[in-house]
Formats: sequence, C-alpha cells, structure tokens
Amino acid sequence: MGQARLDKVLIAVHRDEQEKFLSRLQEQGILHIVTTDQMPQTFQPSADFNLTIEQISDAINYLERFIEKKGMLQGVIGTKSTVVYDELNQVIENYNLNKTIKKVEGLEQALNEVETKDKTISSEILLLSHWLSLEYDFSDIYAAKMVEMVLGVFPDKENFTKAQEEISQSPIHIQVVNEQDDKIFCLIAFPSVQSADCKALLLSHHFEIIDFSNRKGKPGFIYEHLIKQKNELNQQRERIAEQSIKLVPELPKLKILYDFYQNQQQRNDVGKNLSGTTSALFIEGWVKRLDFKKLEKTVMSFESAVIEKIKPKPDEIPPVALRNRKLLRPFEVILDMYGMPAHFEIDPTPLLAPWFAVFFALCLTDAGYGILLAVISFLLMKKLGAGKKLLSLFIICGIFTIFAGAATGGWFGDIVDKLGIGFLTRFRDRVLVFNPIKNPMPFFLLSLALGYFQIIYGIIIEIYDSVRQGNVSGAIFEQLPWFLLLISIVGFFFTGKFLPLAYKPFFVFMILLACATIVSFTRRSWPTAWHQIFLFLIILSGLLTLTAGLKLLPDVFAWAKYLTIGGFLALISISIFDVVESKKLIAPKNLRFIKTLLWGLYTLYGASSYVGLVLSYIRLMALGMVTAGIAMAINTIAWIVIKIPVLGIVLALIILIFGHIYNLAVNVLGAFVHSLRLHYVEFFPRFFTGGGEKFSPFQWQNKYIQVK
Repeated sequence: MGQARLDKVLIAVHRDEQEKFLSRLQEQGILHIVTTDQMPQTFQPSADFNLTIEQISDAINYLERFIEKKGMLQGVIGTKSTVVYDELNQVIENYNLNKTIKKVEGLEQALNEVETKDKTISSEILLLSHWLSLEYDFSDIYAAKMVEMVLGVFPDKENFTKAQEEISQSPIHIQVVNEQDDKIFCLIAFPSVQSADCKALLLSHHFEIIDFSNRKGKPGFIYEHLIKQKNELNQQRERIAEQSIKLVPELPKLKILYDFYQNQQQRNDVGKNLSGTTSALFIEGWVKRLDFKKLEKTVMSFESAVIEKIKPKPDEIPPVALRNRKLLRPFEVILDMYGMPAHFEIDPTPLLAPWFAVFFALCLTDAGYGILLAVISFLLMKKLGAGKKLLSLFIICGIFTIFAGAATGGWFGDIVDKLGIGFLTRFRDRVLVFNPIKNPMPFFLLSLALGYFQIIYGIIIEIYDSVRQGNVSGAIFEQLPWFLLLISIVGFFFTGKFLPLAYKPFFVFMILLACATIVSFTRRSWPTAWHQIFLFLIILSGLLTLTAGLKLLPDVFAWAKYLTIGGFLALISISIFDVVESKKLIAPKNLRFIKTLLWGLYTLYGASSYVGLVLSYIRLMALGMVTAGIAMAINTIAWIVIKIPVLGIVLALIILIFGHIYNLAVNVLGAFVHSLRLHYVEFFPRFFTGGGEKFSPFQWQNKYIQVK
C-alpha cells in the first residue's frame, strides 16, 4: 500500500485545558508531536510522578517474587491484562495507593533485614563448622598470659608437614582440630615472649591465623545457638512471605496505577518540550490525512483550542507511517529491525513479503514443522496477547512451510517411512514434487533461480522508483542496462535448451547494447550529450564488429566497423570544436574520454558480483537439507531405542518429542535469520536506503495493561 500521507498541523490550547487536552490526545494516539529541545521558561509542570512511579515499580517487582513463575517464552514476550476504561477510572479514584506502598515497603525492609542477618549467620556457621571438635572456650584460649595460643589453617598437608619438621626443635605445640578438603585446622601454642618469631615461622608455611577473640563460649555451643537463630530467621522469612502473598491480589491495581502515572509523566514531559506563552500552549505535529477529521473534531470539542494545517519548513523531513493491509502488517517486523524507509521512498513491505515467506519455508522445508510452528504461534498469540506481529509472521511462514515441506516430502523428517502406514505414504507421494535427499539438484537449481529472480525483481523496483522520483535518466542509463544484461545472459545460455536457437543473435545484441550503455553512460559528466552518444556508438559498433567476426552475429552486422570509424571521427571533431570555443588544450578532452572508458569498464567488471549474490541463495538449500538431515537422525535414534524391552517405547517418544522440538526451535531461528540476511544484504541495496523516522503518535505507553 505504501506510506500513509501526512499533514502537518498546529494546535493552540489554553493552559487551563492543557492537561485535559493532552490526555485526550494520548487516548486517541493519532498525532505525532514535534517537540523542542528546551523547556519554555513560562511553563512549569503540574506534578512530578517520578517518585511515585519508582515506588509502584519497586512494589510490583517485590510482589512478583511471590507469584507462580512464568514460562521462559512468556517471560520474554510478556503479557498484558485487558482493563476496561471504567475499571481504570475506578482504581485511579478510589484505590488507597499509599497504604499498599507502606505495607509493601515494610515487608520488603523486614525481608531485607532477615536476609542480611541470615547471610551473616550462615557465614559464621560455615566458619565454626571447622572447629566443632575444639573443646576449649574461646575466651580461655585468648586469656592465657605466659603462653599465646592461636587458631588457624594450613592450606595443604605439604605445608603442614614442613612446618612440623621445622618446629620440632622449637617451643611450639600444634594440635590438629580438623582436616577438611586437604586443609589442616590447628590450635597452636608458643611462649608469649617468642610470639613474633613463632608467628613468622608459621606464616612462612602459608599458615592463616583466624581471630576468634570476640567470641565467648565453646565452638559447639556457639554453633548450636547460631543454628537456632537461623531457624528463627527462616520462620520470620516464612511469615513475611505469607503476608506478602496476601498482598499479591493488589498487583493488578498497582500495574494499572503504574501505567497511569507513567503516562501522566509522559504528558508532563511532552508539555515541558512544547512552545507557548503564559496562557497558551502550541502543539506542532504530524497526523495521517485519513485521521485529520478525527483530530479536528477532538480539538473543536474544547472551547479554547484551535487547529490549522501548516506547511512544513523547507528542510523539515516528515516521519514515516506505513500503511499496509492486515495480511502484510506482520512483515513490518522486518522493517522495524532494519529501519524505516526514507520519506521519499516506497514502502518495501509488500515487495518483500512473498519472498520472505518462501525463503523461510525453504530453509525449514518440513510440513510437520510448519504445522507445529503455525499452531504454537497461534496458541501463544491467544494466550499471551503480546508480540502479535512477530507471532502472526511465524503463522504465515508456518503455512508456507507446510506447502514447501509437502513438496519435498518432509514430514518430521522421514517419519512416514518409519511408520510404514499405507495411506500416509500414498498421500506423501501424491503431493511430492522432488526429494532433496535422493536428488538435491532440483533444490540447488530452485535456490539459484529464486536468487536470480529476486535480484532482477530488485532492479525492476529500482527502475520504477527512479522514474517515480523523476530520475528518468538514472533509470534508463544506470538500472535498465543491468536489467537487460542479466536477462540477456541467461537467455543466451537457455537458447537451444528451452528457447529456439533463432533467439541467440537477439540476446547477443542485447548483451552488447547493455555493455556499451554501461561503459558509456555510467559517468554522465561530459559538456554535451553528443560526446557520450558518439562514444556509445563507437563502443557498440566495435563490439558488433568483433562479435560478427566471431560468427556470434549474422554477417549483416559487419557494416558496424564503418560506424565505429565515423563515430570516432565525430567525437574528435566535437572535441576540437570545444577546444577552439573554450581556447583550451585538447589534452583534457582526451583524458576525459579515457577516464570515462576506464571507469565504465570498471563498472562493467562489477557484473561479476552478481554471480556471488546469486550463489549466496544456496543457503536456502543448505538450511533445508540440514533440517531434514537432523530430523531423520532423530527418527533413526528413536527407532533404535524403541527395541529396548519395556522402556523402549517411552524413551523413543521422549527422543522424538524433545528432539523434534529442539530441531524446530534451532532451525526456525536459522530460517528467520538467514531470510533476513538475504533481504538486508542482497535485496534491499538494490532500491532501499532507509533512515526514515518512524511515525510515533503520542499515545498511551502501557507496560502492564491494555485499556479497552
């Protein structure tokens, strides 16, 4: 359908009705507001909701810890509950938000205190667990005066043994308390007067001293007391959790208020960045032409508001609003990831839609997987109520995959052959077009053909777009020759196979015509068109003469050599005439001739890049074959396992279910990514620039709810 037409409008509204008016605009969601960078000094926002929004967000995050865990996909895509507008207003007007926030904050603070204490106690319990066999009171150990005792650990037995050998002749006594994970926990005693030397000796063997001087009592007694405290903390945690679970029903209301205050803050932010006076607010923006009457009616419903269409500024670029039919809208996801078209470009969505669906289907190439993908996407879309564009795209691609898989005989790999059910086999064979496992050549040729035709299709779009924008010369001299060249080369090789031999001279002539045009008119920088026309005639006639001599053209083209001589003389004559007129040397003209010729030949050499572009489409066959190969391997493994007595059937079912789900997930990702690549790298550069600003109307931005 292309881009929607936009009108720029200017709206003026009195400050007294500003809040109500912006709220109405936000509800409608049809005006793309153009904001300024600075806040006008004459206006101050009515309220700041940042603190309230932060408090609600913290409360939501806290209470969500006490609800049932979401599935992985649901957590990624997210869900939004539908709220009727009356329910929204009722919550906003009647709900006691401060009361709930205080309760949640109190519970969260209490839980944080419990968690902090629990971490400290757990660390202490872990430390004491190594000293439970120590029968001395910590206070007694550190109370001795003549003898100093220390507790510590050797990192390994090697250091412990060396320390024992070295201190055997010294007044140091070692008592091993515990051994765990190669570590040696020891109580060591030595005379206080030799404390420094003894500690230095121990430290030289990587002995780590642990200070328990602030503990009182035996390790076992302290340990039991800490365990008791930890149990009490667990009970407190459970009580806090029970109280928190009772507040979980408040989550829907908190989410409603979060979205409400978030949008209220958005209105304030928009108000900050709009121009105006002390008494009036001015709003500039873009509206779809089809929605202008609706916007005008809304403005007229306010006594102090007026609207008028205005002309954009000379250098102002309008945003881009796509307008596609319902069936094509899912493919807008591809543009959302790549970027909007420029405002002067065509919308490529309807142009890429059939190609993308076909490429995706060929990469997956399994009818069973296509059915699963379509069904799963449909169920997720109904259940989650989010990600509708992407899931709708997968539904369409899944349907295309069913046909592609049926044509290539892929039904969960070769499951039909494994089952050996007659009517399934007959149905598979009836709709089978070719089997890529037994004969991959048709798949190979199909991939190349699709690549070739999409490139040609892109050039046709480029020609149309150039003419649409008024660049007729670019369409004729830059895009059309490549179209003729690529078509004629294929036609030349197909003559005698699919086309009569009589067409061969025609295709040869078209190839020469395209080559001469590319070389002559790639750089149209000559002072007059006659220079390049004669250059074109020289190159074309020269190519015709050479080709006729090689018997690729009829002898009637032998006269072209006279055209070559005549064109060359005419080019020299015009160049001399230009020199006489401009009183300049002829050298620059000759250099221009050489430069044009060399640049044209270099551009013509670029035709080799099309070979690489077409070959890149072989990935369609490669991915399709990989999908089929892995599916067949899964089936083979399952049929081997099924022979195991008793558990064989169960194990085979597990392998089939999880194996095919895994294969589906991995290859759906591969099909999606590689189909994107073929469009982004091979297709879009032909005609698509991008870089446009997306039409983003001022509307409710809801994180948790959908207002109905």
